[in-house]
Amino acid sequence: MRDIDREIPIERYGEVDSTNLLARRKIESGELGGGPVMLVADRQTGGLGRFGRPWSSPAGGVWATLVWPVQRDLPRVLDGLGLRLAVACAEAIEHELAAHGRAGRVQIKWPNDVLINGKKALGVLAEVVRHEGRPIILVGVGVNADFPAGALPEEVRDSATTLRDVIGRSPNVARLLDDLRRRLADALQREGLSEKDLAEARDRLFGVGEPAVVRLNGGLEIAGVLRGLDDRGLPVLETADGPWTAPPGAALAHCPVARSSV
Repeated sequence: MRDIDREIPIERYGEVDSTNLLARRKIESGELGGGPVMLVADRQTGGLGRFGRPWSSPAGGVWATLVWPVQRDLPRVLDGLGLRLAVACAEAIEHELAAHGRAGRVQIKWPNDVLINGKKALGVLAEVVRHEGRPIILVGVGVNADFPAGALPEEVRDSATTLRDVIGRSPNVARLLDDLRRRLADALQREGLSEKDLAEARDRLFGVGEPAVVRLNGGLEIAGVLRGLDDRGLPVLETADGPWTAPPGAALAHCPVARSSV
């Protein structure tokens, strides 16, 4: 039987600014060993999501960073990694709901959010740092777990949910954390997008058939209707000029009414 505690030990903390920032400091100081480790905090005071957006992190959530030293060719590991991680997280959330006898539509809002019934419950973000020339992937995960959505800032309450609210009682946070460790590690040990990965991502993709806007570097926006994912896992929009595929690193926003194509 797989010993996840030996494979990926956990270091637990009370309040930190950010588990990702903590991981960076520990890497720079040489405090961490050469193997994977997961840093887990009770709460964060400075959690950040994609593009440096603030991430509210009250007590009761899963606020963690998996530190993963890369032993293989980095570009091959990074190929499709974001979507592999999102699928892994969606599966873990669905598994926890099922363990409580609850069903919910668990979807991926491209590229790195997991939604339950259309509301955000989890965010996952990967970045690469280097120490003494060696690449290390940091996978930050935030889960709205064992607290009510009312504990979140007012401006995000309408678009967010928590496992406690969906289940109707406290989730098993320890079990969820173990499941996430296993699934994230499996995703990091693979390369590219398998047919299964792509099929699941397409099946879980949020907003298909609805208006969406892709924001590019420099402020350029492309509007259209989200049609799905191409074979690389990138969003495809139907625009006024025909099908258009978003480049890696773009931001996808969903909107009630599509704006004009740029």
